[in-house]
Amino acid sequence: MTCSNLTTQSIELSWTAEPGATGYSAYIDGGTDGPTPPGLSQTFTGLTPGTTHSFFVQAYNGTGPIATSATVQCGTLPTGATGATGDTGATGATGPTGPTGPTGDTGTTGATGPMGATGATGPTGPTGPTGATGSTGATGATGPTGDTGPTGATGATGPTGDTGPSGPATPTIIGGGTTHNDVFGAVVGYLGLFGGWDNTEEAMEATLPTGGTLSNFYLNFSVNPIGGPATATVYRNDVATSVTCTIAAWSQTSCSDLSDTQIFAPGDTISIQLDNHYNGNFEQAHWTAEYQP
Repeated sequence: MTCSNLTTQSIELSWTAEPGATGYSAYIDGGTDGPTPPGLSQTFTGLTPGTTHSFFVQAYNGTGPIATSATVQCGTLPTGATGATGDTGATGATGPTGPTGPTGDTGTTGATGPMGATGATGPTGPTGPTGATGSTGATGATGPTGDTGPTGATGATGPTGDTGPSGPATPTIIGGGTTHNDVFGAVVGYLGLFGGWDNTEEAMEATLPTGGTLSNFYLNFSVNPIGGPATATVYRNDVATSVTCTIAAWSQTSCSDLSDTQIFAPGDTISIQLDNHYNGNFEQAHWTAEYQP
């Protein structure tokens, strides 16, 4: 036996055919009998994330059990990973400037220019006009540059940036169906969210407490609908949605819709309609889908 298609809440178990067997029963955790599969695989849903379970399969024919497999251990996946780290925060403000280095040595003073001639002294009394200023002497050569002062201390680190948003939540596997051979000779009937079967939609509709998107819809019968095709349609608030699939051939027992999706708001109702189905055998019907909050 092998386990595949592991999610946080479901495990698919598959096995090889036993010669002479006409059917199989799959068991989980020491004897709890799962739904009787029609073929060589069975998906167990509603499991707890990150837990390990034991499985075995018993083959039977018209006289009873004829073989029992060895027990295998398989586990569900853990919950979704932590979201990516947020962007780095902005650079902190520049720290204060370090102290100024010592002043370099003063260059040598240039030679003094010649003094202009002294103006004539005016008569005593009001001061006569000031004589014209002599021309400025030439500027002396610039002294050499002093050594650079030491670098100031580094400023304090800026505050850490905000944490980035969390990654998307892991989709939840939802589903329902019958636990006994309830579906018999019905033209139109309905499956509920967790279990059950009824000929009226009102009896089977369930209210979703949180909004989300439904996708990857599967339907499975315990025996094929030998009397004609069977179509399963997801209903939202008593109205058919685009999520639907049909078991068209008498030799088939399952169908799926992996392309269409349906958005549900908090408080919306959900049910699954089975239409144009007639079968002379009592049977079980089960459905599953992914629900992303």
